[in-house]
Amino acid sequence: MNMSNFISSSLFTQSTSSYGSMYSLLSNSMYAKTTAKYAIASKYGNTSTHTTHKTNTYHAKNNSKTANSNETTEKAADFLTAYTNQTKSLDSATTNLQSVLDNENSSTADKVAATQKYVTAYNTSVDFLSDHSSDKTYTMNALKNSLESIGNNTAITSGLGISQNSDGSLKLDTKALTESLTKDSVKTQGKLSALANVTSGYTSSASQTSSVTLLKEQNVLTKNNLQNASGITYNNMSALIKNPTLLKNYYYGIACSGLLMNMTV
Repeated sequence: MNMSNFISSSLFTQSTSSYGSMYSLLSNSMYAKTTAKYAIASKYGNTSTHTTHKTNTYHAKNNSKTANSNETTEKAADFLTAYTNQTKSLDSATTNLQSVLDNENSSTADKVAATQKYVTAYNTSVDFLSDHSSDKTYTMNALKNSLESIGNNTAITSGLGISQNSDGSLKLDTKALTESLTKDSVKTQGKLSALANVTSGYTSSASQTSSVTLLKEQNVLTKNNLQNASGITYNNMSALIKNPTLLKNYYYGIACSGLLMNMTV
């Protein structure tokens, strides 16, 4: 079929009073196509799940779950809970470390203990991010790289007895840190404070990361999350496509993009 005739057919013809220009028509058609995709996914859900996990306390598992929409909702909730908990844990350990450093009555042993708690929380976060990272989890990868860059910053960690393992986790030599605090308390505490400061920046960024984006990357985006992300439910979309004008708009969009979508489901 001649494309010019195809476009000018009654199915796609729009009055200038409706859209004003072909650009507006195409723009709206892309919107309709995108929202339709979200609406269908919202109705049927996505039950694919991330299966690579380590045995850590932050994993909330239930082996009796079956692959259905309820399981998807639970996995999404479990993932977000685990993500939030490990971020808060690291933030708490970081805040505690800084608090101990600021307390003039804190002993060397207190500072070493606070640093050890920080390292433990840091490693828990690295493990979690590693468990949920892949070549498609761009946001999670960015968070992982950001966190690991802190532990890899030798300008801060040198002289603290902190070293980075091959998997990105940290190891603390408590004896070395104790000696550094004893020999040069001011310099050592300054580095520990710098470590706490940059980590606070990371936890702030991690806590503000969109949960919808994280869930989409983990393939556990639920109906409610989809609705929050797109503002469109399946029922809303069903009503939308009953509008003759928007229906023309929608089909024009998928025709132009070369994509066809089954809306009979």
